[in-house]
Amino acid sequence: MTFVRCVALAAILTLAVSSFAALSPTYQEWGSGPVQWIMTAAEQRQWKQLATDGEAQHFIDLFWARRDPTPGTPQNEFLTDFQNRVERADRYFPDKDSTGTVIGRGAMSDRGRVLLVLGVPPNVRREDDTPETKDVWVWEKDEANAKFGLPRVEVDFVRDSKGVFRLVTANSDFANAVPAAMKAMLVSPDLKNVPEWAKQTPSGAHALVLMTDVSAASPDALLNGRNVVTFAKSGRIGFAFEYCGPAETLNMTTSILGTAGEKPLQILMPPVAVKAHASTSKSSCGMVRAAIPLAGLPLERATYTFVVKLDDGAQSYNLTQDFRIE
Repeated sequence: MTFVRCVALAAILTLAVSSFAALSPTYQEWGSGPVQWIMTAAEQRQWKQLATDGEAQHFIDLFWARRDPTPGTPQNEFLTDFQNRVERADRYFPDKDSTGTVIGRGAMSDRGRVLLVLGVPPNVRREDDTPETKDVWVWEKDEANAKFGLPRVEVDFVRDSKGVFRLVTANSDFANAVPAAMKAMLVSPDLKNVPEWAKQTPSGAHALVLMTDVSAASPDALLNGRNVVTFAKSGRIGFAFEYCGPAETLNMTTSILGTAGEKPLQILMPPVAVKAHASTSKSSCGMVRAAIPLAGLPLERATYTFVVKLDDGAQSYNLTQDFRIE
């Protein structure tokens, strides 16, 4: 590996800005996690079209606001109940192989999905006296009719050859119960804008964006800013990220990863202490931005990964964005 340690880093510009880039890992994981089971088809399409963390946060705030059974109050009971269901699914329904080794998260399993969409079944039984071990979940009469508009709902899971419980789709009532369950979740389906009471503040470091000129950007201009992906070898690579948390100072190390010829390349900048100054849009958040000269670095025309590692004394963060040198 070619290893380069840079002894000089451009001055850190601690200006109060608000910036978002292409979806960061935190937001990507949100959309691909358990919440996908309760997204409508329209919401799934909208989520796939989002390009920035700002857009993603707006989507998330609106997503939960539409499902809040007590709009305008501090507590969103639906969100709390959903989080409890996720915790329950992770605890009781992780996918395990034939040796008992956990191979999948419970909330992402078939049983976890049904729990999150339909709720806790009032009647559960396991059938071991058949050729295949089966879990049977049943909602009877009044409850089935009240929740799903059906006289009875039965959902079966069969343990496959790998030891994983799979939803039996044939002759299953799950698909028939889903529309009513999803409709009941949407208390305010026509809500288009996020009310002030529904806005959430993300925590930690996130929303890394690369840019050519950090000094000319204003807070409003950087909101939902698009990520710059191409830089000149003789220019500078600017970057900004948002931090929401109690720490006044962050320990930051930046690096560039890629290849030099056919050998792995790592360019490591010296660690620095930076301050995230208060943002104009979020009182509990702040922004840090900086620029690094590229001239003199052993970079060729290729694609690299820009890495920002941060530590606020309580937690560490790892932000990355790909870019190209032309």
